[in-house]
Amino acid sequence: MSTTILEQSSTLTTPPVIKTTTLLPSSTNVDAASTSLTKKPQERVAIIGAGWYGCHLGVQLKKLGYQVVIFEKNSDIFMGASGFNQFRLHKGLHYPRSYVTRVQSLKGFDHFMEKYSHLTTQVDYNLYAIAKRNSWLDFGTYKQVMDATKIYNKPFNHEHFGLTNLEGSMLCDERVLYHAAPRKFFREQFTEQELLLNNPVKKAEQVTITSFVSPQFEEDDNTSSSPECSDSYEYELKEEQNRFAKIKINDRDDLTFDWCISCTYNTFLVTPSLNIYYEPCISLIYKDIRSDPFPRVAMTICDGHFCSLFPYISGPEEEKRIAQKYANSDLGVLKHHTHGSITNSTSSTTDGQYIIPKTKNVVLNDDNVDATDFTKRPLRTNTTANDDDDVAILYTLTSVAHTPLGQYNSWKKAEERRLQVEKNPETEVAKLIPLFEQNILQFYPAFKQHFQYHSFFTSMKTKPYDATDSRECTVEREGRFVSIMSGKVNSLHVAEKEVLKILNENKSRRR
Repeated sequence: MSTTILEQSSTLTTPPVIKTTTLLPSSTNVDAASTSLTKKPQERVAIIGAGWYGCHLGVQLKKLGYQVVIFEKNSDIFMGASGFNQFRLHKGLHYPRSYVTRVQSLKGFDHFMEKYSHLTTQVDYNLYAIAKRNSWLDFGTYKQVMDATKIYNKPFNHEHFGLTNLEGSMLCDERVLYHAAPRKFFREQFTEQELLLNNPVKKAEQVTITSFVSPQFEEDDNTSSSPECSDSYEYELKEEQNRFAKIKINDRDDLTFDWCISCTYNTFLVTPSLNIYYEPCISLIYKDIRSDPFPRVAMTICDGHFCSLFPYISGPEEEKRIAQKYANSDLGVLKHHTHGSITNSTSSTTDGQYIIPKTKNVVLNDDNVDATDFTKRPLRTNTTANDDDDVAILYTLTSVAHTPLGQYNSWKKAEERRLQVEKNPETEVAKLIPLFEQNILQFYPAFKQHFQYHSFFTSMKTKPYDATDSRECTVEREGRFVSIMSGKVNSLHVAEKEVLKILNENKSRRR
């Protein structure tokens, strides 16, 4: 019996790599009385990591009849990078230097919306802009790249929103992912036996077993469904030297699987072909303190060491509370259509299950937008307005220069740095806040008048060393272990396709 072992200890300096050992075969115990020979058992799949990729694959594999068990080391799902990021559903505008990532993002956007549109919402105005100085691309080239990839965009005059030091900007129709609703949704998709929380995988062992198959019940033989196939039917047991690999988790016989899929961002099973590093990150959360917080504007400054301001919304319940708070005012929430056509009507429009009043006299025609509507709004005078967190209008602020807390070849050292910042906000975070604000103030001079620091969160990213800033999805197999590496949620369809291809190819070889 040969085995492949993956082991992870508390003193891990890098994620475990695959090592092979040899064990003596154990005896085979066949209990014909308790085993149904007429029904082929379902394949069991262990998934490590309960983030977007682990949960999505778990749902899809369950639908196809696989027995799925998801192992999550934390007390809840989506506690890694899936639950702590900027929650942007990409269409490719973030990656002007990686064609593969743009195409995967664009196709993945539609696939994602087919399954999970209820876990997203629109952005009133979603701007991408190119800085005048220190940008790796000029605006003309940037727009040509997006047009060539057929990514929807519409040039927009950023001065209408009080932005400056930008060569050009465009509107897009990327959406916001809710940051809490996906956690609630996926919890409901699995039973307690299928989703094992507080269960870290410290060791995964691949064992090869010799099986014995009767020709009467081979998959391609139809005699199993024949009336002649009865208890009195005599058949000859044919010994076939078929060797079926199994995965044993944490040395437990009751945790034996046909496959093990690692969805841990390369923190458990290393993808050998990738040259990666680990990047602890911090994102700041800001509260909109304007008396009129609408329309909600997202802005991403490309292409260099710049910044991004993006809505931070827990779910439809939060949107409903906010909509109800402003329902009787003249403020309301502006919702633009997919292709940027906005009417001047003051009537209400529906979004989901509640009504949102449209903002008055705001259109996408640059010549008709009054810049003073946005840039000269009064600061709030009522200290209770927009103070409650359940109705606060929140945004995440990230910075290419300051969000990364370092780059490490060792996961352990990267995690130590992340925890150092997370546990010392008075010193570590306090000195980062001014740096983030300086970064965005050069483009948004009124930022500190309109926004107030609220909180922060940290996360860990795994990235490949790549000059094009590629975030394409890769899926690799080693025996019965499958490792998924991807940085963006809209590559779920790529991972799903490749995983099913691996599982189906193995079935074909066994026939």
